[in-house]
Amino acid sequence: MPNSPTLMNAGDELQQLSACFVMSPDDDLSDIHETAKKAAEVFRSDGVGYGFWKHRPFGDSVGSTGESPPDRSRSYGPIHILTEGKEVYDPN
Repeated sequence: MPNSPTLMNAGDELQQLSACFVMSPDDDLSDIHETAKKAAEVFRSDGVGYGFWKHRPFGDSVGSTGESPPDRSRSYGPIHILTEGKEVYDPN
């Protein structure tokens, strides 16, 4: 059986047939924030799946920061993005 949007919207003018969307932000802070904004809109009626294959793993060197402290020149990894995102997306 197809998902609810397919059953309810097939034949309509707009024909939005998906219930879940995949987003894969670049390994770049501004793109991560832009993706969060887009996801917030999608969450109003649908779901989001994330692909973090473009992201450096935890502890990888981040050469573009130009900062000397070791904790600020290392990647926090995709798990950190998800835990921070929970604060944005969790309705409770």
